[in-house]
Amino acid sequence: MISIVTKIRVKGKTPTQISDWLVNLDHDRYLSWHPAHKDFRHIRKTENFVGSVIFFDEIINDVRMKGTWEVLEFQNGESVLLKARAIFPAYMRLSAKKIGEDTEITNELLIGFSFGFLGKIFDWFIKKFVFTERKVRALERHTKEEFERLEDII
Repeated sequence: MISIVTKIRVKGKTPTQISDWLVNLDHDRYLSWHPAHKDFRHIRKTENFVGSVIFFDEIINDVRMKGTWEVLEFQNGESVLLKARAIFPAYMRLSAKKIGEDTEITNELLIGFSFGFLGKIFDWFIKKFVFTERKVRALERHTKEEFERLEDII
């Protein structure tokens, strides 16, 4: 399984402020969050957020990245776990930790398979053709940019 971990320090914001902002994300907020963002919508929104399904579309380094994600776990102010609706397994976990007056966000993207030899072959294919090193670096840079922008948005 491929793991891409990005840590970002959001200055002057609490985990709850960031979590509340993300839970209340809509199309207009998403577009104003980062210039690479092109579309966002709730396909299904549940009261406690678990089971919600969202769609987002963004262009990162000239690569269109869009997809539908389901919220599997949600702990307000602490973490959210999403699963992509894709042809290969992909999960994204956002975790927040208060550090003084700031919040450290950890964005962990897990892509691929976790079973034996066949999993290693699939993961090699994904790394070679889908999530190349160039795409990984661009994704890390984008993630840092968008969360640092929350300092001015929230």
